[in-house]
Amino acid sequence: MEYMAYGIYYERYEDMSLNKYRKFMINLALRQDCEMLESVYTRKLIYQKPQEKKMEDSLEYQIIMKDGDTKHMHLVARRKQDGAICKKSVWLLKEDCERILNGEIDWIKEENNVALYDFYYYLKEGYQPQRMTESKSQILDFPGSNHCILIQTSKRLLEASPEDFLVKKLDGQELIKPGKVHIIYRTEYTFPEGAMRMMNMVSNPEIRYVL
Repeated sequence: MEYMAYGIYYERYEDMSLNKYRKFMINLALRQDCEMLESVYTRKLIYQKPQEKKMEDSLEYQIIMKDGDTKHMHLVARRKQDGAICKKSVWLLKEDCERILNGEIDWIKEENNVALYDFYYYLKEGYQPQRMTESKSQILDFPGSNHCILIQTSKRLLEASPEDFLVKKLDGQELIKPGKVHIIYRTEYTFPEGAMRMMNMVSNPEIRYVL
């Protein structure tokens, strides 16, 4: 049986000065309900429909790799709708990723994978890789709650083609202003376990921490 990790989030954002960030981290370190997880490098190849105006309700697909680990890749469908961000995620094998990056997608029709077939449909509708980014993030979790904080200390727009996605080191332009860090405050909407089973989906921490 095929399962998809699923999440709905509400987010707010802040570009914080380094001085304020240091004080912010000191205060969080004193809290017993805050768990500081390891930093992670996240590379994303983002698929959107070309020349489509940015709208409040929009869908994009992302191929995501963490820490350069080809055994740790996901295909994520991300839709922003009515102020909420909805995400669905499935594991993506390296060999499948390579075929997609090379523009080979007809094999997807033969796979018993709903999430991949949805991606195939949107590719046929004109979705194309639009940009590639790489970010370094610190994750702050609050166990037992539906809150987490994602801190981006670096986010680069990579100067590369889709075929370069698996190349270890790529040049890029820094998007976060000097002297700033980008803070994402995320609140997750949780579903009852029974409803998740009916939708053939699972709640997975992996998807909570994808930026």
